[in-house]
Amino acid sequence: MKIYTHYSDSHKTLYEDYFRSSLRKIYSKDQLTIRAANHSQTTAEGKFMEQGWLESMKYKLQVILQAIEENWNSTFIFSDTDIVFYKPFIEDLEQEIKGFDIACQEDCGSLCAGFFIARGNEKVKKLFTEVYNNFTNLVNDQVALNHYKNMVNYKLLDNEEYYTIGNFFNNEDGTHRWDGKSNIIPPESMRVHHANYVVGVSDKIKLIKSIRENYENLV
Repeated sequence: MKIYTHYSDSHKTLYEDYFRSSLRKIYSKDQLTIRAANHSQTTAEGKFMEQGWLESMKYKLQVILQAIEENWNSTFIFSDTDIVFYKPFIEDLEQEIKGFDIACQEDCGSLCAGFFIARGNEKVKKLFTEVYNNFTNLVNDQVALNHYKNMVNYKLLDNEEYYTIGNFFNNEDGTHRWDGKSNIIPPESMRVHHANYVVGVSDKIKLIKSIRENYENLV
């Protein structure tokens, strides 16, 4: 099995110190190959939807389209680099995708474009080709993915095992964005934590450290 990701210099620490290091504590190189694409920095700080952010999403979608071609008639995993791995997940994902073209992390009831297992087939290729060609007109890649999702047979993954705070946390201002201070206790069943609903690498790392400490206290 291969797992694909992408990052620029702003996210190098996330990739090396959290994504890759946590993954290698669970799977060896023989068990799971990391295909990481390092691309040029298109934003000032790598913040969500800042100037240049959509350009970085173009690189991301190119990685996904390449993954589809490289894994034709098989499956692959795509993951953003702001993800930390806690428990084995390959066998679970292989079960989840049975009968489906793609199985994505849940993001408030929608498909998350930041973590999924997919098949290399014609339907998935057509889906992400449409996303690639139209995402700038549809806000971003995730909005486009959900806009075109009926092109494939899809499902959502368990939102506690594939965890992001957005499914559970509400800020005082009515959003799901972490306020930088609330102490969040993750579920014990968590396999991966996606540091979504946090803007900026420093705050992502702050949340990742807090979630990890609280998880270790649970187990």
